[in-house]
Amino acid sequence: MIHCIGNSHVNNFSNSRELNMNFDSFYFKSHHIGPVISYNFLENHMKSVNDILPSINKNDDYLTLVVGEVDCRLHIPLQADKQNRTDDIIVEECVGRLFRCYDILIECGYNVFCLGTHPTTTECHDMSSDDRPIYGDVVRRNNICVLWESYLKIESDKRGIKFISIYRYLVDKNNITKMEYFQDYCHLIGSEVYPFIVKELQIKNII
Repeated sequence: MIHCIGNSHVNNFSNSRELNMNFDSFYFKSHHIGPVISYNFLENHMKSVNDILPSINKNDDYLTLVVGEVDCRLHIPLQADKQNRTDDIIVEECVGRLFRCYDILIECGYNVFCLGTHPTTTECHDMSSDDRPIYGDVVRRNNICVLWESYLKIESDKRGIKFISIYRYLVDKNNITKMEYFQDYCHLIGSEVYPFIVKELQIKNII
């Protein structure tokens, strides 16, 4: 069993056309712990992960942390502008902080893999609603996604854990998002991306 722990994007593993954050299938079990982001995951959300760990078999199960889309769509570009720092530096910092959680899980003997993000909406900058904030344009946001994927891969390789990404399936040759895979401004259609996820996990011999 693969345990998917994180925000609403656990839906990506659901194989459903609807937004489904509560499922237990042949391969995957979801654990939705709220609107988590990478920067404060250890401080604010690791307790929720710890509550789930007793249900995970260290010998047979895998787990991954589902986080990153909100960071790349909103928090990273916003904080880079607020702090007058580069996107690259903020991404590196956020990924570094997230991997403190992976380090704890690895030290405790759990089988983990690192999951990449998916590209952001093509919708324009719109911070008018707290329910669906979008910061910056899609070119910048998706460039941040590429940086995010790169740093995840670097940190995964350092620790000898597997890195899984479906990002390349979801953008065109110009790194612009293919919105036909989205059911709203930020969530993918689980049944559309499920084959990509399974394929990548099979390539890495996780399933």
